[in-house]
Amino acid sequence: MRRLFNKVFRRPEKPLGILLYLTGGSHWLGGAQYARNLILALNMLSPKKCPPVFLRVSRKRDVTGLEALARGSEIVSVDRPVAKWTTQGAPTSGWLSDGCTVAFPEKGGNAATHPMAIHWIPDFQYKHYPEFFTEEERRQRDAGYEKLLQSCRFLVLSSKAARKDFHAFFPKYRHLAVEVLSFHAILEEADLAPDPRVVLEHLNLPDRFLYCANQMWQHKGHDVLFDALAQLNSQGLEIPLVCTGSLEDYRTSEFGQAMLAKITALNLEQQIRFLGVIPRRDQIQVYRRASLLVQPSRFEGWSTTVEEARTLRKTIVLSDIATHQEQAPPQGFFFRCGDPDSLAGVLGEKWREILATTPGEIDAAELLHDNTKRGRFFAQEFLAVCQKAHAIACS
Repeated sequence: MRRLFNKVFRRPEKPLGILLYLTGGSHWLGGAQYARNLILALNMLSPKKCPPVFLRVSRKRDVTGLEALARGSEIVSVDRPVAKWTTQGAPTSGWLSDGCTVAFPEKGGNAATHPMAIHWIPDFQYKHYPEFFTEEERRQRDAGYEKLLQSCRFLVLSSKAARKDFHAFFPKYRHLAVEVLSFHAILEEADLAPDPRVVLEHLNLPDRFLYCANQMWQHKGHDVLFDALAQLNSQGLEIPLVCTGSLEDYRTSEFGQAMLAKITALNLEQQIRFLGVIPRRDQIQVYRRASLLVQPSRFEGWSTTVEEARTLRKTIVLSDIATHQEQAPPQGFFFRCGDPDSLAGVLGEKWREILATTPGEIDAAELLHDNTKRGRFFAQEFLAVCQKAHAIACS
């Protein structure tokens, strides 16, 4: 009986160590920001209460300064190749992270993956909106996920909606260990140090404006937003719109141009400002001074814009897709997804309320206090997921 007890309840043979991979890049800023949010959250923990964490980053894809962030961290170390020796004393090579028991996020299905990779599928947009993808890309994703799932021992998804999709689209893998890890938008203290009015003056933005932080991808709903603004114009209500993010969708070179043509056709050129991809700290000041946020997306795995609205205590008008309803921001107001009439109705109501109030800002100290609580919660959720994967690795 004692031997059985020891076998079932023995301590893991190795302590938990975590290897983080960079995900995303200039082609997908949301993925890169995911990694940044996670590092910032881990930094809010006591080093004594956090296992070793190593970041493996490609400088060519490091668009949000992850390496510099890790170098200033007490929690996260930058991974690198090192000289080592075999047990026979022969020279060899390896990585600082070679002792790590889990790796996250693994998105591929290659045989060379980490022995205990925590696989991550951001979302299943290509299943819901196949028209936004070529037949070849859909086939590649199906084949890639099939290969990933065949070798997968532990899968992370970003929402309960994504977990429901996974079970619907890949039912033969329902036996897999699946965890939902929803990310949070995390700030640095320096993010709130600038005077946002100075930044907005530099960007030549009005005192009151509606802000959309989406890259101009086909599913992000800019077309619905532009139609809603035109409808409000016909009612005598003109709402200035500021947009950040790339104007290019990697899947098509035509969509961005079509949207610019739509703006011209609707006579919205003087009403909309496109800032492109701006420095992260500047973007936060745009968030802070925006009168109202809008997220018209048709599909999200877990919306960064919605999380940033929560972090900065901003009012946001958003589509009623399942993920947005799951995120449920405290100052969120929903419209029917894809319906410009519904969006115009909610935007008009909220904008008229804004015109009747005096613009103000939330105290930075309050935001940072909430940010620290949210960051620690996110870090602890992440570590709990890693502990579960570690237990599987050591079983």
